[in-house]
Order: sequence, then structure tokens, then C-alpha cells
Amino acid sequence: MIGLNNRILRILLEIKDSNKPITSEQLAFITGVSSRTIKSDIRRLSSVLQKYGGKIIAKQGQGYSLEVFDEEKFSLLDDHLKTKYREEKKRIPQTSEERINYIIMKLLSVDFPVDMDDLADEMYVEKPTLYSCLKKVEIILKRYKLFLQYNQHNSILLAGSEIYKRICIAEFFFHNYFNDKIQAEDNLMFPETSLKVEIKRIKAILLGVLKDYSIQISAYSVENFTIHIMIALRRWMLFDYAKISDEIADKIKGTLEEKAGKALADRLAESFGIVLPQSEAIYFSLHLKSKRINVKHSLNDDTLKHTRLRMVINKTMQEIKEQYGVDIVQDQTIYDYVLVHVSAMIERLEIGFPLRNYESGNAVKENLVATIFARRIIFDIEKEFSVFVDENEEGYLALYFSLALSRKRMSEGLTIAVITGTGRPEGIILYSKINFARKGNNDEIRLLDVTELDNIDESQYDIIISSTGLPQIKNIPVLILKNFNYYDPDRLSVLIEKSLIGNEFYKLLLDENNVYDNLQCSYESELISEINNLLSENKEDDKDVIGDYSITELGNGCALLCTKSHPDKSFVRIFNLRKQIVIDKNLIQTIIYADCNISQARQFILLMDFMTRWLKNDELVLEYRKNPTYENLMRCIDLANQLSLLIVKK
Repeated sequence: MIGLNNRILRILLEIKDSNKPITSEQLAFITGVSSRTIKSDIRRLSSVLQKYGGKIIAKQGQGYSLEVFDEEKFSLLDDHLKTKYREEKKRIPQTSEERINYIIMKLLSVDFPVDMDDLADEMYVEKPTLYSCLKKVEIILKRYKLFLQYNQHNSILLAGSEIYKRICIAEFFFHNYFNDKIQAEDNLMFPETSLKVEIKRIKAILLGVLKDYSIQISAYSVENFTIHIMIALRRWMLFDYAKISDEIADKIKGTLEEKAGKALADRLAESFGIVLPQSEAIYFSLHLKSKRINVKHSLNDDTLKHTRLRMVINKTMQEIKEQYGVDIVQDQTIYDYVLVHVSAMIERLEIGFPLRNYESGNAVKENLVATIFARRIIFDIEKEFSVFVDENEEGYLALYFSLALSRKRMSEGLTIAVITGTGRPEGIILYSKINFARKGNNDEIRLLDVTELDNIDESQYDIIISSTGLPQIKNIPVLILKNFNYYDPDRLSVLIEKSLIGNEFYKLLLDENNVYDNLQCSYESELISEINNLLSENKEDDKDVIGDYSITELGNGCALLCTKSHPDKSFVRIFNLRKQIVIDKNLIQTIIYADCNISQARQFILLMDFMTRWLKNDELVLEYRKNPTYENLMRCIDLANQLSLLIVKK
């Protein structure tokens, strides 16, 4: 259609498909332009529609609708829309996040400058919207050591190291399309049979090299490496080869990985009929070095560097013990896991090849305290060894600390008194329910009669669970369960945890004054400055002012702010932004800032479990964000933990 661009055609589709008038504000939101631009587009659309038997009806206060007065003429236009634009409509990026991903993937797909007018037209947006997206794209690309090169004639080009481009391609084209099968050939980016055959061919060559050189890597690493080889093959077609510095190349000189990398490059070149430069063999060697499992070497290494590493880890573990009451050094299995991983991690980061595992990336979302522990050790590792630890390596560390917390909880157990006011049979039923709900924990559960309460030694118990009120109990938590037959094991387990925290402490940590809404900032630096201003207004000293910090993405537009503070008391603070901002490579709107004092460590760790369950619940996070009041936050957290029927006495 002459005179109508893609955006105007999309406006026509939206009006036609809507079952009621649609406003200019709604159309502006959908297309990413201003209401003023929409009104201008409507005028252009109306003038052309006359030729096709239709017109736009504008009703004040209601919006726009389509009226067709010549069905035969309009059918020509409608057929054109259906064939050319109906399916394309589904692929048009709708949100800011989708537009950012679209731009990055577009720039990664070509090796020539992209015209910005064409790019804006493809996404159905105006130039100001495109420029806003490009600012966020630049922040994300910086994470991959890539940047945008603005050229003459209104075009942009993705610039930076070929190796980092490949890492970025793997992230945006493949890891973002991960499904429940880890095999590379099952990745959603490889739907065609021919591609699946090619992937299997590459994997067979890789597995052959691993076998011939007795190199062991994990199943995830095999799949990830296979995808990187597939990416390299496509890049070679554009004559884009990896460039390796002499300093990095020297790190694998004379190693088994160097020999295996050369063999892999030679076999791929022969199989696909290509000629490869030596740098690609080194590139494969670096992949092998970063992925190789070598536990024995890491545990027995007595070099100066490894001695420094042990000192750093021991120092961090001691700080965690003193502040959180978790002694990881005494858990030799976990300590060895962390030592082995960090030792290999530093080598990977020094050569620029961090480990990538889908499951580890999710670990930071599974346990907030474990993520805080991971950030603690990362602070010290980065400072001592001058490396940057990415979110994948952080996820691995969070996994180990999560296991440590789980083992600690299971080994310590609780001493629980069970009392009912309705007789021993009911007491036995309640006892059995609690025992089942707490299975796997090293608890001691004692069934007591009401007559024993007068002489009870409260110091022997962590909690009393009863079906009736117990006013004589003063110093330990009491969980009152009326109609306890209603509670399933999962809910009962959560109720016990909540009672251990205690209502008073629960509300003290999640105090109304610690929930901040409507922060206005556009960049990470502005966010930290605004948080410091808010904390300074509410505190008498400078202890709470944020100095060195890190921010970990948790999903659902949420992130965890971590520092190496040693607060006088535990706290949980929540900051909700007016709009999303880019931090590293994620769009963030809600910040969780929490830390612990040893005097309240047990309650703090339990409360973080409650926060974790809420943050993992997409619907309840969104529900809070729509109405970011303190009351709604508490309600959403309780709902996430199935606590609506809780009655707790402290």
C-alpha cells in the first residue's frame, strides 16, 4: 500500500481487531510512539482508507473504530494485511525488554552497519523510542565488553572482540531459548532436521577428541561447547575469526588442552572442508581448559596462588560464621566443593571463558541467604585476584552455599513440644502430622499433656505447637493450630518456620519504614545515590550508607543488593522504582537489600526463605508492583507462603 508504513498498517490491524473503540493512548503504548504521532498516523490512514472502502471513526472519550462501507474493496486490503502482516504482528517486539533483545540480536546477526531508520521501522517505533532503547542496549553490551559504533549516514555497527560476540550470540540466541532438554540438538533454535544432523555431527567430533585425549567435562559443558562450535562455524562463513592475545595463548602452551584443541580444529576443518587459522585451535583449547574437570589437582595444589586462595576463602568463611552463625569450614564436603570451584573459576575468568550452566544461573533465585554468602566470597575473590565474577559463576557458588544451609538445618533440627487440650488421641494425630511435615530434619518431637505445663522448662524447647491457647508460656514461640486436620504437610512446615521467626520480629524486619516506593532514577548510579539519600534521612549515623556493592538479578524484575556491611541489627529493605532500569544486562524495578546481625541470624535466615518464595512467584510479585503499599507487600508474602490461616503467639 502506497503511503502507509509498517507502523500505520499495524495501527489499522489493532483498530480492526479490537472489539471496542481503542484510544490513541492505547495505540501509543502498543506501538511505542507518542499520542501525537498516533493522531498524525490516523489522519494519513484515513485518507488512504477511502480508496479501499473504509474509514476511521473517532468518538471523543472512547477512541477509534473502523467502519467498512464497501466490503469488496476492503477485502483487497484485508487480504493484503492477512498475508503480509498478520503473522509478522506476532513477532513485533511489544515491550521495552523485547525491543532491546531484538536490537541486540539484529546487530549480532550481521557484520555491516544497520540503518537506524530501517531499524525503527521494523519495530514500529519512532526515533526517540529507538534512541531510548539504544542507551539500554549499550549498558547491556558493556557487560560483554562490546559497544555500538555510530557511523555516518545514520547507521550503527556492533563492535568488539570476536570471542565476546560469540559469547553474546550464545546467550541471546541459544541460552535464552533453553527448554527442558539439555541436548544441543533439542534447542529451540535448531528446529530443522538438517541443523539437528549438523549438531550431532559436531558433537560426535567433539566427543571423539575428548575420548582420545582423556579429557572429562560435564554433560552441560558438552552441550554448551557444541553450541559454541556451531556458532563458530557460522562466523567462519563471514570470515570472522577469533583473535587471541599472546598473553592468553601462553596460558595453554604445552598443555593437554592445547593438543586437544588443535585436534578438534583439524577434525572440524576436514569434516566441513574449510581452512582454519591457528587462533581457532587456541580458541577451542581455551574452551577445554575452562570446562575440564580436574578435582585432584585443585585440592592438592600448594602453589603460592592457591595458598592465597585458601586464605581468602577461610577469611570469608570466618566472617560468615561470625555474622550468620553458619560454620562452612566444619562441613569439609562443602568446603572442598567451594575450593575446587573457585580455583578453577579464577583460571577461567583469567582467560575470559566463564562456565555456563542453565541450572546454576537459576540458583541465585532459589535461596537469598546462599546468594548473599556467594556475593561475600566474590567480593574478596575479585579484590584479591583482579577478576570479574559473572552471574553464572555466582550461581555455582550459590548452589554450594544453599547445600550447606540445607545440611545445617537438617543436622541441627528442633526440639518441639506438642500439646492438645482435647485428649491424647488428638495429640497423637497432631504429633504424626508434625513429624511428617518435618521429615528429613533431625527434630526431637515430644508429646506432652496439658498437666505438664505448670512445671515445663521452656529452655528445653525451640517451639510449642498446640491446639489451644497457652498463656503461661512466655519465652518461646507458640504455634496455635485450631482445626489442625485442615493443614497439609507443606503448609504446616511453613507455619512452623513463621512461628520461629515470630510476629514481632517478622514485622520489625519488614518494617513499614523500610519499604520505599516510586524511586525516580534512570541509571544504576542514580539508584545507589537515591538509596543512600533515603537511608541518610532515616539514620543517625553513616553505617547504612552503601559503599562497595553488587547487584544480583533474581527474576521478575527483582534484584538483590549486597554489601559487606556488619549491621548492628538485621534488616530487610525494599525499594520499588517508578520504571524499570537496566542493571548489567537485566531490566530491574524492585531492589531487595538485606543483611544480618548474629543476634538475629536464625530468624533472618528463615525470613529470607519467605522472601525467596515470594520473589519466585511471578503473579504475586506483579500484584505487589501494581499496588506497592506496605500492606499489599505483607499480604503477597503471606500468600506466597500460604500463611493466611496463621495464628502465632510470641
